[in-house]
Amino acid sequence: GQRGQIKAFLIEGMNEPQKLFPDILIHGRGQNGSLENLLCVEVKKKNSKTLDKENDKKRLKALTGHQDTFYSQEKIYIVSGYMLGIYYEFDKKVNDFILLVYKDSKQILTLNQNDFVKE
Repeated sequence: GQRGQIKAFLIEGMNEPQKLFPDILIHGRGQNGSLENLLCVEVKKKNSKTLDKENDKKRLKALTGHQDTFYSQEKIYIVSGYMLGIYYEFDKKVNDFILLVYKDSKQILTLNQNDFVKE
């Protein structure tokens, strides 16, 4: 495990690791490294700041990449290798949402309210 280490992630183009604060992480508790990293989720309201939304998407790209390593300068463990990342943005006023799915640092799927059959 990473006992005593700060968990962080690296965003492409940035030199310093960012502390890990996603909205939801689902992972195992075993000793299998990135194989235990199952799902990371970021949730935003439609009226959130654009910069905050973009930072969440960058975080999901980084977390679904494959760069598990130890950043020795400050006992920081760089976390990645999540099987999937989900970005969920909602607008309760008009009952709408957008859902972006990330895998291997890439956005692979976009869904919104219109993609679902209404009964």
